[in-house]
Amino acid sequence: MNILQIIPRLDLGGVERGVVDFSKYIVDLGHRSVVISSGGRLVDDLVKSGTVYYQLPVHKKSFFSAFYCIREVRKIILREKIDIVHSRSRVPHWIGFFAALKSPAQFIITAHGYYSVHFFSKIVSLAKFVISPSNVVSRHLVERLGVSPSKISVINRGLNLEEFEFLPLSSRNFKEIKLCFIGRISPIKGIEYFIEAVNELTKSFPDIRGLIAGSASAKHKEYESFLRKKVSRLGLNDKINFLGRKNPSDLLNDCHILVLPSLVPESFGRVVIEAQAKGVVCIATSLGGPSEIIKDKLTGFLVPAYDSMAIAARAKEIIKSRGLYEELTQRARREVEEKYLLNIMSDKVLKAYEKALTTFNILVIKLSSLGDVVLATATFNTLKKYFPDSFLTVLSSRSYFKIIEDSDFVDEVIVYEPEKSRLKELMRLSNILRRKNFDIVIDLQNNNFSHLLSFLIFPKKSIGFDRKLSFLLDKRVNYRTARRLGPLQSQTRLLDVLGISAIESSSLKVNQSSLSYIENIFKEEGVSPYESIAGINVEASAKWKTKNLKIKTLKDIIEYLIKKGFKVILMGLRESFDKAEDLRALSPEAVFNFCGRTDLKQLVALISKVGIFITPDSAAFHVGASLNIPTIGIFGPTDPARHAVLRNNVFIVQRKLKCLCCYKKDCRHKKCMDLDLSDFSEIIDNIEGMQSKPPVDRQQTTTNSSE
Repeated sequence: MNILQIIPRLDLGGVERGVVDFSKYIVDLGHRSVVISSGGRLVDDLVKSGTVYYQLPVHKKSFFSAFYCIREVRKIILREKIDIVHSRSRVPHWIGFFAALKSPAQFIITAHGYYSVHFFSKIVSLAKFVISPSNVVSRHLVERLGVSPSKISVINRGLNLEEFEFLPLSSRNFKEIKLCFIGRISPIKGIEYFIEAVNELTKSFPDIRGLIAGSASAKHKEYESFLRKKVSRLGLNDKINFLGRKNPSDLLNDCHILVLPSLVPESFGRVVIEAQAKGVVCIATSLGGPSEIIKDKLTGFLVPAYDSMAIAARAKEIIKSRGLYEELTQRARREVEEKYLLNIMSDKVLKAYEKALTTFNILVIKLSSLGDVVLATATFNTLKKYFPDSFLTVLSSRSYFKIIEDSDFVDEVIVYEPEKSRLKELMRLSNILRRKNFDIVIDLQNNNFSHLLSFLIFPKKSIGFDRKLSFLLDKRVNYRTARRLGPLQSQTRLLDVLGISAIESSSLKVNQSSLSYIENIFKEEGVSPYESIAGINVEASAKWKTKNLKIKTLKDIIEYLIKKGFKVILMGLRESFDKAEDLRALSPEAVFNFCGRTDLKQLVALISKVGIFITPDSAAFHVGASLNIPTIGIFGPTDPARHAVLRNNVFIVQRKLKCLCCYKKDCRHKKCMDLDLSDFSEIIDNIEGMQSKPPVDRQQTTTNSSE
């Protein structure tokens, strides 16, 4: 792998030393390491390890500087053929995310701190994966910053033990006890309580000394001045020394007790495991990462925050008992060797990288209508065939999502609420979907809303037709050509962008609960599962009357089916109930009215139970075809070449007229629906004959009537 890490600076901090150690480790394994920072004292060590180094102002909290860095980092990603971009601070998070956005590289972050809850910290939820150094940080990310738990890997920091040789009790000089604090000089570190603890200890141990190793940033210089004045006021100038930045490994050789009096939770506390590796006893406040590392009274001590007396009391115990000191340090060293080694951490991080590279997230947008959603299942099935390990999400309207939520090919369905404000729904969905880090978005809806949404969720690649706001998409397919194709062929044009030349058939899964519901109704109505059953969709749509058969033709078809021994199920919307009742009067014992008695899943289950399904061009037509039920589709004002799926058991009935495929919802003569029984009887006979014989391969049949 080619791995890019972005870190603000490379000075003597725990995170920075960890980057240098990790870079050397992955180079030794044969990976390529690239690091970007704004400079620092560890750059030479980094370069000696074999890492490629670039210097950019990735530490500056400036829009113009960040914009410049995004452009430059993107050039580096492409030049170095980066697979993984791993950022380690909030400004680098923003830079890394947008630099990697439309590149092949996957974006990962490590949350090295407790990020405050505001907009600047929201970037953590947009990474493909988030590495957390401790469980407490993981909980903070989930509860306060909205990061999905599935994205988070808790990976403790690790040490190169070659740099932290254990010094046993016998090698330490206890004539002058030294307590040390190592870290940034900042108010949240509680260093004043360290000073007060040393002051308390001088009453019992006059030779005790305190060492403060660290530096203050410009905004915390006043706090450092406050600490120095406190030391002077307590008369401890000869007892407490401010050392500035020091190499922790060297300093810990000369220390006996490490104190971390932090007032807020630490994200991890690398200096704790460094001290434990060296054989130094640790006393830390019971907040954050150190409380997970230190087993109280077994490998160190945990004390309440803001309590210098508790720190002093624990230090006295350690100083007075050499046996306790030795037990604590030896247990702690064993813990470090078992849990906190560089190779353990690095191997886990590399596995997170591999997971990011092999986890493929796909979104398909199909908001409406029902028939189109059914046809879109062909795309779902095809994507899962070509990308079997992918996570497939579908965005669909509340009215239709139930028809696909049971699919074996769809991992997640997200609901679009069309009745809500378009703008509010756009913001809601983009906020949800952006956090899912889609590698591919396929926009089957292709309207202004879906194109804008595809842009706002920041996928690696978005695909759609060149219409509406398609300039927001990454890959655009010619719409004028595709609209003249069949429904599956037009979908294939979009899939072809991914190198997929053949599309699977649309298919639906029957919900078992809904199927049981239908079977129970059949029992109540006296319909035997061993009888031949024909289904008729009474009307295509109350709003599209020109698609519907005339009542006389429907009656003739029903009577013909009854004569051939079929039970007839009439289905449709509640608005078709009265019309179905008139048809049922032909033979109440053989005709059953199911109009308005099923929800969407139950309708699918109902159609799955019939042997022949007759329907105008409608969503029900696509349901029948997708269930592989012998289906007779009736077309007049719409074009079967554009809407019908070509299958062996799909039959089209259509008259030969000049005015066909007019797509008018109102017509004064409706000649295209002047069909009679002869247009259906032969197809019904053929279907019945094939159901009683072994299946044979046959082509789609089209029956035409002359005017």
